[in-house]
Amino acid sequence: MFNKAINWFLGTQEKRKTILWAVIILVSALLILTVFNGMFSGNGKNFGRLSDWADFSKYQAVFLSNGQVYFGKVTDANNQTLVLEDIYYLRSAGNLQTSWKRSERMK
Repeated sequence: MFNKAINWFLGTQEKRKTILWAVIILVSALLILTVFNGMFSGNGKNFGRLSDWADFSKYQAVFLSNGQVYFGKVTDANNQTLVLEDIYYLRSAGNLQTSWKRSERMK
């Protein structure tokens, strides 16, 4: 009885191959759609829209690729520009990478 149920469910060898290929194609299509959705929705580089994760009522830090850091309130943002108001610029006095020197006791 159990064998008859399995044979009815799985069917012939050809039916099993057809089902297997259908599952492979479906999973591949879902994977491709997920990848393209991530690439074209902007989530890959900029984590989506800034308004989704930034609190515009608080000061935000903006780190530029040349090492400059600005603090300010974001008033407008899109995928091309970011508008800051009430800006503060962080300027370092020297090299931020300091080395630790162990002092020696004088005798």
